[in-house]
Amino acid sequence: MNDRWEEVRGLRLNFAIGEPLAYGNSDIATQWPRKDTLVRANGDFVFMNGPTRYELEAQSMTPLVSTLMRWNPTGGTAQLGKLRQARIYATVLELNDRRLVVLGGETGKMLESSTDLCPDCSDETVATGAMEPTTATEIFDDATGKWRRGPVTNFAGGRAVKLANGKVFKLSLAQRYSAEGGYRAEIADALFSNWKELPPFPQKQFKVQHVAVAGNRVLFFSENASDNTVLWDDTRQAWRIWGPWFKTEPLSVVPLDASRALIRSAQTYEIANFPN
Repeated sequence: MNDRWEEVRGLRLNFAIGEPLAYGNSDIATQWPRKDTLVRANGDFVFMNGPTRYELEAQSMTPLVSTLMRWNPTGGTAQLGKLRQARIYATVLELNDRRLVVLGGETGKMLESSTDLCPDCSDETVATGAMEPTTATEIFDDATGKWRRGPVTNFAGGRAVKLANGKVFKLSLAQRYSAEGGYRAEIADALFSNWKELPPFPQKQFKVQHVAVAGNRVLFFSENASDNTVLWDDTRQAWRIWGPWFKTEPLSVVPLDASRALIRSAQTYEIANFPN
């Protein structure tokens, strides 16, 4: 095996902008990796191709389109389907039944008739205007190549992850652009049919910088190793708080198994055991 980087031929991500450091849901996204790409169970790599915030706001009355793309080594890149509304900072997940869903992030706040504005768009309305956190979700139908409406979330914007039990957990800011008002969390069933609001985030003055999933637990980290770790334990149906359990200031946290995580700092790596 060659331990080196190699070019992936036939794959180009035209839109790869990450989260801005001081705009939108930055308080829960500054260090979060891009969440609108994933590798499906069938081996396909899928990614969202669409406009940046600046393109949307510069052309506030011109509908721009977000498109889900697919790539694999044998078939190259192909379009899967246009979203109903252009969206940025979104999460794309594959459910246990292999359906793709998109949620969170922001869309244009005004809905206009697609007949006049965008005949090519996939639905009767398209989004234009300034971007705002959205409660809308979309579900992709592989058979038709089209998106349809999914269950509306309780809280706008935010980021989502899938748990081992197939449920979808989403965390949003209580206030639009600041963590000062705290966070709001909700969870969708494994069929992605409805959302349930979860109890309030248990720790005040906590700024989420990293998130990790370990089985049916979602772990939230701040920027300092001396701070507590907040986690949602879906098996216990409760929030929990762990005291400091690793040494280095984290840039990213990757669970290795049910009991350990790899902590990456600026210069070192550390393997630490989860508290009981």
